[in-house]
Amino acid sequence: MNYVYKWSQKHNYVFLVYFTTGTFFGMILWFLVKIKFSLSWYIFIQEISYFLVFQALLYSYIRMLNKNQRLESNLARSAHHDALTQAKNYAAYMTEVSDLFQNSHNNKLHLSMMMFDIDHFKHINDTYGHLAGDKVLQHVVDVVQTVIDENDSRIQLYRTGGEEFNVLFPSYDLEETQKVVPQIFDALNHLGIDFNGQHIDFTVSIGVSEVSQEDDDPNDFYKRVDANLYHSKDNGRMQITAK
Repeated sequence: MNYVYKWSQKHNYVFLVYFTTGTFFGMILWFLVKIKFSLSWYIFIQEISYFLVFQALLYSYIRMLNKNQRLESNLARSAHHDALTQAKNYAAYMTEVSDLFQNSHNNKLHLSMMMFDIDHFKHINDTYGHLAGDKVLQHVVDVVQTVIDENDSRIQLYRTGGEEFNVLFPSYDLEETQKVVPQIFDALNHLGIDFNGQHIDFTVSIGVSEVSQEDDDPNDFYKRVDANLYHSKDNGRMQITAK
């Protein structure tokens, strides 16, 4: 019945489809009970009436459960996803990097991270407006996610700040990230976007590193990647620093 309810959501007669299906099987059940226990037609009709009332109550209950489930799902998603770009947010990053970091240390597994941000993003906002800046952020997420999907679904993208993004590479050492990082770098630095009849070019700077056994916590790991990002920015931008 729950399957029928979900299927009927795609149609305009949700209650009718659900109620009719339940009534059909309910009448078969009670007809078999009538035969087995030699019930009178009066008792049969009475039980069917009770069953129809129960059907209506059950429909209301399942509808309430599904509504609550959708609400909880939306709340969970909004808590861990950025509203503008739909990328995972900083809260999701903190939760997942802690788990991956712990797993990396306990099981001696590789874990690498790429951090990048959009060069001179404030200039884009000041020149073309904040709506253009929002469009750039959405475009960046779409492009990076496309590259990730074409390579490895284990790789995760996060928007951790205004124009700052992190990408976690579970089970990747630093050398292995170079199969994916240059693809992201090239895709972002050679596309740009069109907005309100204007073409907006932008570039990104990137820092990459992997977890070291000397790292005491995820923040040590984060600081090293962040330092690599700022090395790229301080030395001309639009480049990758990986070490």
